[in-house]
Amino acid sequence: MKRSLLFLLTVLLVLFSAIPQHALAADPYVATVYNERNGLPTGEANVVYQTSDHYMWIGSYGGLVRYDGSTFRNYSQEGLIPSSSIRALLEDREGRLWVGTNDAGLFVLENGAFTRVQEAGAPTLLCIRDIIQNKDGDIYAASSSGLGRVKDGVLVPVEDPLLTGETVYTLGADRYGRIWCSLNDWQCAVVAGDALVGVIHSQDVFPGGEQIYSVSSDKEGDLYLGSYENAVTQITLISEELTAAGFQLRCHSTGDVAIHNDLSLTAAGDVLVCGQRGFAWIDPEGNVRAFGEEASASGINSACRDYEGNFWLASGSYGVIRLSVGCYDTPNHIAGLSGVVVNSIALSAERYYLALDNGLMIFDSSWQPIENQLTESLSGIRIRQAISDKQGRIWLATYSANGAICYDPADESITRYDEAAGLTDTWIRTVQELPDGTIAAGTSTGFYLLKDGGVTAFYGHGEGLSNTTILCFAQDGSGTLYIGTDGGGMYALKDGTLTHHGAQEGLGEGVVLRLLADKQGGGLFVSAGSSLYYWKDNSYRKLSNFNKAAGSIFDMYLRNGKLWLLQNSGILEVDRTALLTGSATVAKTYSFSHGLTGSLNANTWNAITPDGRLLVTTRNGISIFSFAGTPNRLPDGIINAIQVDGEIVEHPEKLHLSRDAHRVTIDFAVLSYTDTSNYRIAYRLEGLDQSESIAADMKGGSISYTNLTGGEYTFHIRVFDPERPRNEHTYRIPITKEKKLVEQPLFWLGIALVFAGAVALVITLVSHLRHKNRLRLMNERQQELKTILIQSLQTFARIIDAKDPYTNGHSIRVAKYAREIARRMGMDADQQDDIYYIALLHDIGKIGIPDSILNKKGALTPEERAVIQTHPAVGGKVLANFTALEDIDDGARYHHERYDGKGYCEGLSGKDIPLVARIIGVADSYDAMASDRCYRPALTKEKILSELEEHSGGQFDPEIVPYMVEMIHEGIVPAETDEKPLFEEK
Repeated sequence: MKRSLLFLLTVLLVLFSAIPQHALAADPYVATVYNERNGLPTGEANVVYQTSDHYMWIGSYGGLVRYDGSTFRNYSQEGLIPSSSIRALLEDREGRLWVGTNDAGLFVLENGAFTRVQEAGAPTLLCIRDIIQNKDGDIYAASSSGLGRVKDGVLVPVEDPLLTGETVYTLGADRYGRIWCSLNDWQCAVVAGDALVGVIHSQDVFPGGEQIYSVSSDKEGDLYLGSYENAVTQITLISEELTAAGFQLRCHSTGDVAIHNDLSLTAAGDVLVCGQRGFAWIDPEGNVRAFGEEASASGINSACRDYEGNFWLASGSYGVIRLSVGCYDTPNHIAGLSGVVVNSIALSAERYYLALDNGLMIFDSSWQPIENQLTESLSGIRIRQAISDKQGRIWLATYSANGAICYDPADESITRYDEAAGLTDTWIRTVQELPDGTIAAGTSTGFYLLKDGGVTAFYGHGEGLSNTTILCFAQDGSGTLYIGTDGGGMYALKDGTLTHHGAQEGLGEGVVLRLLADKQGGGLFVSAGSSLYYWKDNSYRKLSNFNKAAGSIFDMYLRNGKLWLLQNSGILEVDRTALLTGSATVAKTYSFSHGLTGSLNANTWNAITPDGRLLVTTRNGISIFSFAGTPNRLPDGIINAIQVDGEIVEHPEKLHLSRDAHRVTIDFAVLSYTDTSNYRIAYRLEGLDQSESIAADMKGGSISYTNLTGGEYTFHIRVFDPERPRNEHTYRIPITKEKKLVEQPLFWLGIALVFAGAVALVITLVSHLRHKNRLRLMNERQQELKTILIQSLQTFARIIDAKDPYTNGHSIRVAKYAREIARRMGMDADQQDDIYYIALLHDIGKIGIPDSILNKKGALTPEERAVIQTHPAVGGKVLANFTALEDIDDGARYHHERYDGKGYCEGLSGKDIPLVARIIGVADSYDAMASDRCYRPALTKEKILSELEEHSGGQFDPEIVPYMVEMIHEGIVPAETDEKPLFEEK
């Protein structure tokens, strides 16, 4: 039976081996390594995993780490899980995260807390190597001492001689709910429930004698077996039998990727092969792409693919490696160009010519080096530029006695333009072919026109060049040759005549690094200094409506309606039309995170291939750019946590704050891992913020709010594409804060009603008693009522002052000062009392001002100051209906008007301001100056007198100020906060 089974399997495998192993399209991938140098606490990672909320989780010997694209959070270091050695991770279908440790067993993260899964009996399953959930929802854990199954929250060992005490490395779950376990002896055990039901041997699935090394499974229940060598077998079960009749096999070769530590399956059907030697990606169609040492793919223990399409590898050698699609390719690895500084590159006859500071390198179309007479003759010679002309010849600008060299690949002939050919300056900086085949060659003393082995013209200082150091050339459609100089601006050569175009025409910087003719617009793009200009109709226009990085623009290209600008750290893409029309435009940058191999230099030269790709010269070899970015989706955002007075709430769906909550800090992030997306993040607390703010860090941040008043709020974050505003993701969380007693409308309504009733009653009785001709009995009664009135008003004044601890007693003192001023002005006792009552309530409008503004320690913002300045109008409205005491609302409404008309709220001036308000205004200002405030101590007596005299006739009524000055000189002010008048008749 075993022989028949082996024969049938061999036939099947021979058939499957005929399936072509296609290589995936070689999209450029960029490898980014995370280790202890850039945030990850270790350079040895065991497992990497993305959960459904799009966080990345990393298990390592440095702890359990969560990554949100900008911040690594170490849960082990925080003491939230009692192990720093993590080997396995799994998110089950209920959203729980299972964590396998190397020394403390199995844990589960649920509702923000880690719980250890206890073992039945003495703990033996402590070193967890893999975790899986079968179709029935059962959790199994592989360990170095057997297999365990979680039953009723307890980890129960599966008892079988083949498993107990043995190392189970990896797990798979088939469509029948059985668990496949890769073992130490090159075989795979199959378990159903708690019982062993079969064993799969290496020869059962690998025809070439490969040995089973790992096992995994996909969502359909197909099994995938990795080998010690380079074979991967997919097993589709067509029946429940563990025999050849129940297997349908498909095999793949992973090339140089061998010793398959693990296989990971994505939801889309990708197989991620984690090799001790390399990493392989098998797509759902069976195409294979391998990554080796050039991508730091070594010692791979685990892999996953995130929601943006990046691959993540957990490496025991490097840490964590992210492989993301870039937009640069490079021949550096093949050609041996890593670390080579390239000045220029040219193409001709399927060969690449690289100009270096120490000679010339030539490569064939496969980037294999070529040595010939030309490379030998130029060894050690600095070459600043290489170009190919329309005839396919190569022109080299040597910075030496060799001058300009023309090399014809067809016959390998070399023509030198040096002193013998008529050049007086052979140190060539740049060369440019003109439409008629003439070569313009720039030097430090001017430029030559070269053709047919000789010099046809020279332009230097004597011909009109005030600055003779030539940096670049460009020619427009009219045949005008433009010349960029090193400090002298731009010149134009037309019909043998030179014309200078510089500062007088609007050029702000004289070093012209590069020129680019714009055929569509009939102008010229000019890179000068650190700016970009547009030359047209004999004038320059500076283009600054795009987000350029600091520094100069080294080169420029027009492609597909875009202007591509090369700077030190990469290539910028700008919409040409938006740039020239002055519209705000966002420049996309393609830099190192996109695969650029090295920084760019000024005065270097690049080339375009016949298929339209740009060969970019860098300080680290050659990068190849296709004038296209990476196709990234808009990333998701998340509210990580909210901290309330030091207490952290993880991922709340809503938040309820007590009335005593002081500080709320909201931490939010964009869960993007590509470093290549063009997005922004905005936030707003609805109910407080008038508009949203854009976060300075596109990865996210945190924002704090203090002393929120009670009420309903909603915190929003919005991730959006600035070029496509409708492309956005919005996230929100409702926040409710309990209101304090003084924030309850019914509290103030009750206070107002009690006060209104008391005032109305007292005033009515007082008014009635005044008509009884001051009879002794009535006088006594009136005095009692006045006492009630004063105490009621003083009590309410103290309630008002209690909102601001720095003005405690202020209203009573102002009332006393106002009454004394009225007395000195000759008013009778009743008028003095009326002014006292009115002054007591002059700040009643502060009831409507939030405590967070009244009690603010620092300077008020303009918006907060505007809120403060509403309190006179609010006070006037509150007292408007208290008609029993004439003009009681005037003191509240007008006490901040100024005599010169510059006050608020109505801007009254002079005698138009009611007398009672003018009196209160002086008394109020004196008490403010004589009292300690949160922003300053009380002013000295001399300073107060100076202020009163200085502002008499401006802020204050000049007829009232002298009375206040008298009171100061007499020493009766400042007064105590009590009901005693400043003056009592004897």
